[in-house]
Formats: sequence, structure tokens, C-alpha cells
Amino acid sequence: MTATLIPPAVSPFERLLRSGSLRRAASGPVDFRILPRVKSDADSAAILSDLRGDR
Repeated sequence: MTATLIPPAVSPFERLLRSGSLRRAASGPVDFRILPRVKSDADSAAILSDLRGDR
């Protein structure tokens, strides 16, 4: 049995762009001060530990 390997028609990056899940980078500097702040009961260490999981 043989297999023929061919590149995908659309890259995973392009698929995310087309679905709207991802946007291209800003063309200029981004001012992060305009983003709304979010309150959390968890501290940064707890959030990072949760994100890292079982690494």
C-alpha cells in the first residue's frame, strides 16, 4: 500500500482567518490601555498554573 502526501489546500492559519477566529496583526502600535479591565478572585499564579495544566 502506498500513500500520496500533498499539502493541504488551506493552511490552519488561513482557515482561522477565514472563519473569523483570528485577525491579522495591527498595522500600527496597539494601545492596550483602552481594553476594559477584568476583576478576578484568582491571583496570577493560580491562573498560570491552571493554564499550564500538567506540563
